[in-house]
Amino acid sequence: MAIKDSYQISTEPVRTKRIDRLHRYITSSQYGICVERGRLLTEYYRTHMDQVPIKRRANAMDHVLQNMSIYILPGSLFAGNQASHPRWAPLFPEFDMEWMESEMLNGDPYFPDKRPEDRYIIREEDKPVIQEICDFWRGQTVTDMLRTRLPKEALATHFQIKAADIGAYFQGGDGHFAPDHPWLIQNGLQTIIDQCQEGLSEIDYKNDPECVKKKDFYEAAVISANAVIQFAARYADLAEKMAAEETDEGRKQELLEMAQICCHVPKHPARNFREALQFLIFIHICIQIEDNGAGISFGRYDQFMQPYYAAGLEDGSLTRELAVELTENFFLQIYTCNKVRSWVDTDFFRGVPMFQNLTIGGVDHETMADATNDMSYIALDATYHTRVPQ
Repeated sequence: MAIKDSYQISTEPVRTKRIDRLHRYITSSQYGICVERGRLLTEYYRTHMDQVPIKRRANAMDHVLQNMSIYILPGSLFAGNQASHPRWAPLFPEFDMEWMESEMLNGDPYFPDKRPEDRYIIREEDKPVIQEICDFWRGQTVTDMLRTRLPKEALATHFQIKAADIGAYFQGGDGHFAPDHPWLIQNGLQTIIDQCQEGLSEIDYKNDPECVKKKDFYEAAVISANAVIQFAARYADLAEKMAAEETDEGRKQELLEMAQICCHVPKHPARNFREALQFLIFIHICIQIEDNGAGISFGRYDQFMQPYYAAGLEDGSLTRELAVELTENFFLQIYTCNKVRSWVDTDFFRGVPMFQNLTIGGVDHETMADATNDMSYIALDATYHTRVPQ
């Protein structure tokens, strides 16, 4: 039986010089294991076990975001990275360290770089760091807590019988959600901070039995929002530094504009199409750094981006061609995120899936009319040209 070529195989994508260079750079990157997130998180937890869990978590993520490596991809118009290299995966030892020790340090059943599929670079100099991380988290991970709380039948289904794989929920956050990006890009994180400060001022410590929980929650939310704002500010500083050293005048101006954007979003509402995409990137990547669950998605992308696209066309700051290029850049930026799973879990989900989805088309939820718009087709064009799985 003859094998027919797929549409993607038999057709050639059309990319701008910028997108083609960025695509080649990212897709040629080998998978690897980045220890920074695991090391920094452990560093904070080790010295702050006296803090309540919700605030310790917020402060730990602040510590990670302010100290992890950051970089700007060559030619990219956006900032934001999940790990020290594109397509490298952070470690999440607080969820489960047993498979990390077994596989990364003992090669049981494989070292990550010797797997049958989905191989990851693991540097020899990082192995002592991984051992220290594992030693600290032994006996106090989410997996350890689940073992004491789940029915023995549920545990046996996964660990002994292996009739179901629930390792994905042991080794990372739950995922499977889309943040309220429309609200976020229209309001900015400073609004969350202001709302929390107002909430703190209104706590009734005399009569509300939930007063302490509310205080902890509001304070943790302020810490988290400020952490993301300061993370963006680090890129603003980096872009300015790179601009000062850049000899190409066009790229210099792009970097200076990037610095201005990173100073504005995500603290404040997005003012235009490019700022809205940069806002999305920062929120998405920070969630991936904190949670790393499968299926962290964007929701109805074309619906909440259409107003920014229409406004850009009207004021002359945007063309359809530029909107396609920016969307392609956005897709590639998100594709740099990665996740390393245990081999048992990987064997269920080969191909390094992140399940980072966005939705286009559909119907208006009130009128039930066709909701397809210009951004629906721009997203399809960007998918055709970039051809990355997610």
